[in-house]
Amino acid sequence: MSLSAQAESRKEKLARMRALREGKKVDPVEAEVATREEKPTFKERNFDLETESTKLGYDANPTEGQETVELLGAEEEARTIQELMEKNQSAVDYLKLQPKRANWDLKRDLQEDLDQLDRETDQAIDVLVRERIRKATGEETEG
Repeated sequence: MSLSAQAESRKEKLARMRALREGKKVDPVEAEVATREEKPTFKERNFDLETESTKLGYDANPTEGQETVELLGAEEEARTIQELMEKNQSAVDYLKLQPKRANWDLKRDLQEDLDQLDRETDQAIDVLVRERIRKATGEETEG
């Protein structure tokens, strides 16, 4: 049995069932003609009659005109940025606070090493002075 034959037998069966429900006797040939004359109707849920094609999505944004979290977040962000810009304009310019010399950061970073070297230099000077004093006192006692 081919597909078309199966379809025809289903149509006849449906026509008989419809006739029994309505209480009429219907010839299967007349039922077939009646089913062919019925035109399909569109429900217009996913079909646009003007363009004669399927609808591709929303015609308008569903949240248009409503207050959403995204809109509130964007407003808050813009307000915060504006406040920060106003604060930055009235803040102190840090570039003017820097020393005029180009090596100020080197001096700051090396200050510990310089302090240690100063202590060692003072100790070396003390040792040299003591040796001179010993030599001077040793020559005076000998002479």
